[in-house]
Amino acid sequence: MTGAINDVLQTLRDHETGLRRLGTGTQLPFAVIAVALFAASFASCSLSAQPIINVEQWGPTSDGLRMAISAVASDATAPRDAEFYVALQNVGSKDTVLNLGDLFANGIVAEPYGIELTLTEPSGSVRELRYSRRFVLAGRLDDFVVPLPTGATYVLRLNLAEGYLDGVKLSAGRYRIAAHFECHGAYFRNPDLLAISFLNFCKGSVHSNSLEFEIPVIGTPKLP
Repeated sequence: MTGAINDVLQTLRDHETGLRRLGTGTQLPFAVIAVALFAASFASCSLSAQPIINVEQWGPTSDGLRMAISAVASDATAPRDAEFYVALQNVGSKDTVLNLGDLFANGIVAEPYGIELTLTEPSGSVRELRYSRRFVLAGRLDDFVVPLPTGATYVLRLNLAEGYLDGVKLSAGRYRIAAHFECHGAYFRNPDLLAISFLNFCKGSVHSNSLEFEIPVIGTPKLP
């Protein structure tokens, strides 16, 4: 950011020198300087931001949607801390709507039952994991509806142990994980939301890239 601001200051100095040579004045208005510095600072911050999902990690596009999975952190302290970002992006030409799962008690709790994971164990065996966090919560039940305009991305943060393994502990070794999502319409028909079934829900299914991660013998996951 410092480099960008220094470049702007130098440009302003050069411009002021030109004004002196033309005899039109020797100082630039403060507002001009302030706006220029703000623009340089904003541009620098935008360029330095790191995306959650790298472009190379996206899975294949299906009906205008694509999906990606990446590790939240490069390492963790225990198997229960193995967390992943799962992103869905609309790269099509039309806006769409996703139904990711269930909303409980007017949206107090959102559960992404629609996101399924495929876990390949060190032995080569494959385990299909569905979101299975159990709890008791009285109240209303709705669809987890997410509008996804063209160009938009929706990111979920998922904990493997809490949401998918249902108490099963993974042994040490190197694993591979991928996510997939099956599009569907609304499941619930609450009286005040009967028109929800007419929304432009996505169709088909979409699959993410495949990501490797390791659980060392000491029991601390090491994610790439």
